[in-house]
Amino acid sequence: MSITSLSDECELPTGSVDAAKNPAVLDFIAIGLGPFNLSLACLADPIRDLHGRFLERNQGFDWHPGMLIDDTTLQNPFLADLVSLADPKSKFSFLNYCKQEGKLYAYYIRERFYLSREEYNRYCKWAISQLSSIDFGSNVDRAEYDLERGHYIVSGRRVGTGQPFMYRARRIVVGVGSVPLQLPTSVEGEFISELNVGVAPHAVPHNGIT
Repeated sequence: MSITSLSDECELPTGSVDAAKNPAVLDFIAIGLGPFNLSLACLADPIRDLHGRFLERNQGFDWHPGMLIDDTTLQNPFLADLVSLADPKSKFSFLNYCKQEGKLYAYYIRERFYLSREEYNRYCKWAISQLSSIDFGSNVDRAEYDLERGHYIVSGRRVGTGQPFMYRARRIVVGVGSVPLQLPTSVEGEFISELNVGVAPHAVPHNGIT
């Protein structure tokens, strides 16, 4: 599919985001929403001049479904949350989550520095509830680099409705977890080489990578 046909078939979606946060060319598009990209979403949220969207194939966030075993904890202490080591004053910190949810004193009395996996999952969902930059149910199936305009074109369809969408962005952030990034073998080496300097090859399809 050419860039021209992409432009003819799809319009820039606005969703629930106002025009000021949905410019014609975004600063970045993030594909996938695990803890890594969720952290980026939280850290980017207060930066008014930074515009990005986060596209996730699933209809909602569920961290490691089937692995939230009772009494199991994370391997890192709570300060390694979504934001604290980069921005301790962020409203998305785990301590603020405890405060807002009425759990701060209970957590203090427990004297445990390691979160349970279930609590971490609830914390991530709490952070997501405060963000307007996330599009769940958005399956990305193609990413192109427009050499003439100097930005990426990311397109796909909404899960359930099949409605096409398209975004233009200066950067792409891929955070698809354990799902392999599927690239044609003929361009895989070239893609990785050019990715290291910030430029991806023109018109590389990404099938079902979110």
